[in-house]
Amino acid sequence: MLTQVALLAVLGGWNSRMAPDSYDAPFVGDDSRISLGREGDQLDPAIQPRFAPYEWANDPPLNHPGEKSKSITGIRFTGRYANYTGADTFYPTWAPDGHLYSAWTDGYIWTKGDFPATDCPFCNPPGVRLSADKTIGAHRLYHCHSNVPPFATGQARIEGDHPLNLEVINLGKMASGRDLYPCVMTVADGVFYIGTYEAFAKQGRFNGYRYSGQWNHWAEELNEGWKESQGWVNTTTPATDFWAHDTAPRRFNVPHAVVFGQDNQLSPDGKIYLSAHGSVAGGSSDWDKGDAIYLCRVDSNPESVTNPGAYEFFTGRDAAGSPIWRQDVTQAAPILEWPGHLGSESITYIPQIKKYLLMSARLKENEQNLPYNVLSFWEADEITGPYRLVHYLRDWGPQTYFPNIPAKFISLDGKSMWLVVSSNYSTSDKANPFGARYAMSMHEIALDIAGEPRWEEPDLDRLPVAVSGSVTVPTETKRTPRVDLGGQRVSRIWLWDDADPKNWVRRAEIKFSTGETVASRAWLSPGGRAAGEVQLAKPIRADWAEITITEGSGTPTLSKIEFFAR
Repeated sequence: MLTQVALLAVLGGWNSRMAPDSYDAPFVGDDSRISLGREGDQLDPAIQPRFAPYEWANDPPLNHPGEKSKSITGIRFTGRYANYTGADTFYPTWAPDGHLYSAWTDGYIWTKGDFPATDCPFCNPPGVRLSADKTIGAHRLYHCHSNVPPFATGQARIEGDHPLNLEVINLGKMASGRDLYPCVMTVADGVFYIGTYEAFAKQGRFNGYRYSGQWNHWAEELNEGWKESQGWVNTTTPATDFWAHDTAPRRFNVPHAVVFGQDNQLSPDGKIYLSAHGSVAGGSSDWDKGDAIYLCRVDSNPESVTNPGAYEFFTGRDAAGSPIWRQDVTQAAPILEWPGHLGSESITYIPQIKKYLLMSARLKENEQNLPYNVLSFWEADEITGPYRLVHYLRDWGPQTYFPNIPAKFISLDGKSMWLVVSSNYSTSDKANPFGARYAMSMHEIALDIAGEPRWEEPDLDRLPVAVSGSVTVPTETKRTPRVDLGGQRVSRIWLWDDADPKNWVRRAEIKFSTGETVASRAWLSPGGRAAGEVQLAKPIRADWAEITITEGSGTPTLSKIEFFAR
């Protein structure tokens, strides 16, 4: 049987759609089935490659602490987003091998492997086309939950160089104890550290670390008392309180690693830094709410990282304004304090503009103070502050949390980057930011920098392709005939799935006449609801290209292929 590939022949340039009137306006190519809230699926990862920028009101309360930033005056969303997996708690860290790694939990990842199919009542996706044993091709739903037996934390490798074209590869899971969720995730000096915390306790505890210098392989250890297994070392027990004296107020119950580039190489002194949204005297903190942001640091070796007494805590400033560090958690002082207004946080260093960008998300659920969900951005020249308010986004949600910016996905000029979040209870027409769902949900943002031109949508030119009508693709090879590019310069490619949902292309490879090959890693949107995008690391000037479908179901068919230049 033959399949058809329609190659669009267009002369001249291409102008994208205008931005929507508001951030929750519908986008062309989207469908309410894409976002399934708590039961999010991995069927539509790269949902919106088109640029459709939108503004979000900057509306802070008058009583916000500190000054407003004069150097970064706001945050804008470009409109591009991608969703991967049906799980949450992703804080991707950039390893020496070029890949990102993250812990994950409370959901599933489609995984190839010889393991039993799982019938999980908590997050099996409704409406997903599964066989009786819950598979898609060679993939099965692999579950990990921190609040459902066997109480574990997953780990994953994230391959690819652009958020619209990633593959999340599950690396198994390891027992961590009831309600002990991952928080610290960082690779430093070639060692991967995963820290856990007590998620559902007020003023809960940081539980300590598992770490490995050899983590890039499948590791599954479900015995609660495991210590050393498959390259991993566990320094915790379910009852461990890493800083037992950190009480009343609890400052470091939910620490996160400050993001310092690949392998922590941009740390100012080589140390690992942790920030946390803790409480102040008389206040409260839990997994998503806090009163202040605290900071500590430690030498980047396993002996120090796993030793509570090796840490130095920011405790204030001396008479000359220099930061003071002491090895006593009870003397830790906030780098930012705003009781009743802060929540789950992270800090990323943006080297291109020499700024620290701090994000804090607070949810109105079980809230005693704010009547709305909020995400706030802050910037500072030094990691200890002072932090200045950049943008205050009200009505963030409906429940969107764990904001962080991976260093790998910051643009070369530092003006745009990708924000990672997870979002409960969302549908594609209600989520803020648009398209967010329960997943590793990624959203491109741009910084407005004072005195510099605003970020503008890149000028994309759709290349004329010297093929009219359609060409056939032999089913036995799943390869297109060579597409004549005539020596044109290609910077990105859009692949559109067939409109028939029974025929589904999940992955493909594009080979050029130069011998270079690029992969379309992310599963395409079934039914062709949106294009899958492949950006090239550098433009390729080629005479021809051919596309090979490497994974699919039914009679996998591409309905359209588009080539673009910048």
